[in-house]
Amino acid sequence: MVDRGWALILVWIALGCALLYGAVRFFNRHKAGIHAHCEYWVFLPGVDVPAQDVLMKHLLTTHARYFGKNEGLVFSDIRFHMSLVLREKNPHAFRPDLFESMDVTPEVLKGLGAASSFVKVRFLSEDALLNRRHLRFLAYLSAAMVSQGNGSVVYDPISMQIWSAEDFMGRLLADPEAESSAFHVAVNWIPEPEGFSIRTQGHLKVGEPELLSGPFSSDQRVVVSDVVRAVSDAIWNGSKPASVRVDCCEDEFEILYEEPKAGSMTMRILRRQTGV
Repeated sequence: MVDRGWALILVWIALGCALLYGAVRFFNRHKAGIHAHCEYWVFLPGVDVPAQDVLMKHLLTTHARYFGKNEGLVFSDIRFHMSLVLREKNPHAFRPDLFESMDVTPEVLKGLGAASSFVKVRFLSEDALLNRRHLRFLAYLSAAMVSQGNGSVVYDPISMQIWSAEDFMGRLLADPEAESSAFHVAVNWIPEPEGFSIRTQGHLKVGEPELLSGPFSSDQRVVVSDVVRAVSDAIWNGSKPASVRVDCCEDEFEILYEEPKAGSMTMRILRRQTGV
């Protein structure tokens, strides 16, 4: 009986240690805010997805300058997922009103109306990123899907932006590295009872919290947008500036941050008067 009692105690101790380790790891991971999620939907006129070897050959030849074997390794990464969504089985995902809050062009509406499916390409990491090759990989994979699958529309559900195939390809031509915050992050204005608040969409792609600030009046829109974009660029590149200076005016702006909550970080923007 004594031996059995000790055995039970040891089992409970081992179980408790395992639970404690899991809880600590879970808490620390979420506390650090290191989840990363990058995703594109490429709308196609048909229901056939180009084969992986066809896509890879296209990427390594047509885009060889910016897409190499390092990016190609993401194809076999367990954090990468690709799936086909059929209009026949998921008509709600093709409704134009889902995208009405975005800058939807007539070309996008036409492409959505003619699409029979879309390919969802996604990279989801629950741990800290060792590199950011997934950013370029998904952007160029989406471009390859457009070229090889006759894609018409590309939607980014993380930055909440949607483009015609032509416009998306133009973005890659303008920023072929496809790793900058300008390429991946949108700065959006949100109506409030009094004025507007401003929020970034896209920091989640590299595991950083989105920025939120406001409310502001409409006449502050240009200045605040430039300030938030400057802060976003800095955070994207690994720093957290205490102040920024923007080109649209001669003043410097102090930035005060609150602790990140639920994937967002509220900040206050204070103008530092100069030359007085």
